[in-house]
Amino acid sequence: MPIRPISRGELESDENLPRPILDKPQHFEDSNFRPLVDDATVEVDIEQVIEEPTTSKPSHDLLALIDRLQLPGNSMVLGVCEDGLPLLLEFSDPSPGALLFLGENVNGMQKHLLSILTSINLLKLNSQVSINVISPDLSVFSDNELAYPINNLLLPDQDEIFDLLGELFVTVENRQRKENSLTNKILGNFISPQKGPIQILLIDQIDVLISYLAPESLAYLRWLLRRGPSSNVWVLASLNTKNGNSLDTKTLKAFGLKVTSKMQISQETDRFTEISPVQMNELSDGEAFLKLDHEAIRFSILEI
Repeated sequence: MPIRPISRGELESDENLPRPILDKPQHFEDSNFRPLVDDATVEVDIEQVIEEPTTSKPSHDLLALIDRLQLPGNSMVLGVCEDGLPLLLEFSDPSPGALLFLGENVNGMQKHLLSILTSINLLKLNSQVSINVISPDLSVFSDNELAYPINNLLLPDQDEIFDLLGELFVTVENRQRKENSLTNKILGNFISPQKGPIQILLIDQIDVLISYLAPESLAYLRWLLRRGPSSNVWVLASLNTKNGNSLDTKTLKAFGLKVTSKMQISQETDRFTEISPVQMNELSDGEAFLKLDHEAIRFSILEI
């Protein structure tokens, strides 16, 4: 699977497993899971529990998680699932498509994007990753201690954006042409096809960018959203749903995967996400839902 919670069997040993992220007890319907004490009354000193919190409280720290787990290369960590294991997107399979992060907390989404960029940098293989960032707040992405490689850091109204989108368009076109060539098809029977280095276009607050894009640039962007992942060119964008009307339906539908964080329920909510109002109300700050097939996966955002 290209995007999935990593299984415990994939980890090197039980010692490497992260602890569950939830403070509340987990409930199991499987009959194999039984309480340690059956048909008995257990007295608990509540004051003692409150005064002496456990020292093994789980951490949402990205660096600590990557340090203790053997995660696959050329992937990115979206967050941590309710069982404490990371939710990964692997670049080897383009089927998830471009990613759109939805919510009203702009700062929260920026932290999520920073966490993802950091995970990409730490998990990259052969240093074959290049990142371009478009943001109305460049300081958020320029001041990074982990120095993930940013090729271009642009404001939404800069003329260079047209050139950048055009260059990425040409990159995808050339890679597709090479992939579909007769020579590549013949060689593909003997060796794994090479898509080229991973290219990331990160758009912080796409609702701001859209207001500056000329029709031709918008056409380039839509094309990249649909065709880019199959050629290792990935678009990650956040949308402030308070300004969601600025994003036209055609562009919205070009995103393959949507990550939904906490937002106000309104008549427009259904336009952005398939997450139900009931599920939305369950979210706390720092949590998000990802709809994968018919399942809504709830996860926590990692900190750096």
